[in-house]
Amino acid sequence: MDLTINGNAYRAGRMDARRQFHVVRRLAPIISGLTDLKSLMGDPMAALGPLADAIAEMKDADADYILDACLAVVERKQPAGGWAKVMVNGGLMFQDLDMAAMLRLTWAVLQEDMQGFFDALPRPSPAAPPKKA
Repeated sequence: MDLTINGNAYRAGRMDARRQFHVVRRLAPIISGLTDLKSLMGDPMAALGPLADAIAEMKDADADYILDACLAVVERKQPAGGWAKVMVNGGLMFQDLDMAAMLRLTWAVLQEDMQGFFDALPRPSPAAPPKKA
């Protein structure tokens, strides 16, 4: 997935399947909380509180794991041509990468990598009509 943030071109790659599993495992409490938000969907602002609470309760190590895993597969286009990794050995490689850009890049990777996971989840079957006696 290609995107432009703050005038910089980025390319979001894909995590390997094991890394995707570990990211989903750490996101599970937030995903679980999102299912409770269905009743609030008419009021998006009301949904922000429970979502913010779920994120706030996340352990720093889990949040860092998710950010690191996602940013490790992102590259930034260089002025002289070519691409450079955004994160190397756990460190961000660009001083101008702010929190908003970091979160947008993370979200782009999650969207790209996790779409297949959510599409593969079993769907509840429609209720069968009652049997006639």
